[in-house]
Amino acid sequence: MKNFKLVTKASQWKAVTSALSPLVEEAAIEITQDGLRSFTMDPSHTEAISFVWPKEKFSEFVVEEDTGINVPIISFAAVVKRFSNDDVLTITPQDNKIIISNGTKQFELTLLQYDPAENKKPKVNYTSKFDFPLSKLEEIMDDCRVFGIDVCWFESNESNLNYIGNDSSGKVSGVLLDHFDGELPPIGFNFTFMSPVLKSVKAFIAPEISMEILTQAPVRLTFTVPDVMVIQYWLAPAVPNDTSK
Repeated sequence: MKNFKLVTKASQWKAVTSALSPLVEEAAIEITQDGLRSFTMDPSHTEAISFVWPKEKFSEFVVEEDTGINVPIISFAAVVKRFSNDDVLTITPQDNKIIISNGTKQFELTLLQYDPAENKKPKVNYTSKFDFPLSKLEEIMDDCRVFGIDVCWFESNESNLNYIGNDSSGKVSGVLLDHFDGELPPIGFNFTFMSPVLKSVKAFIAPEISMEILTQAPVRLTFTVPDVMVIQYWLAPAVPNDTSK
């Protein structure tokens, strides 16, 4: 394994593990001279998570040559939880392990086999992008939960972007955006998948998020960890049924 040295606060690694742990048990992380990046899909290929972490956001960042590691996320998350948020962690490689230390204690974490092919982000040219508070998306999910609705549908109507949740027990509808430009056919997403990710990353991200939508393509949510990194979440669209809209 190529040599590297990553120095940053434990809270920033906790943001990474909070995004990854609801979806996957392992994550391939590309370590380049520009920073860190990762794209990881869940085993069912229903959802995916990625992050881009520029080298400028580290306290110290030394990479002799581009390389990569495959991290067991559950174990890694457990390790970083053993440090306080303000602890400054140094991560270095040793054989097939990484050493994680704050200067007074250290953990040696055994890595998994790294395959660069697993770290390729898909190219999707989204046609609709809009920003709104995370609290609004949480409100919509709570509205749908009144009737136990898992799938929420979004569609444009005149200048609005509306949401609809519907099944045999009841129906809820409302306006997500009242200044939506463009036309969006009905597209639905399952909040059962999305909810654990939002709950896990909420403590680390900015309150404003962005959503990108394209018919028959995954929705993409973008979160910002202030002054640290960008995290993106993909979720495959739902299949409509007779009671969905």
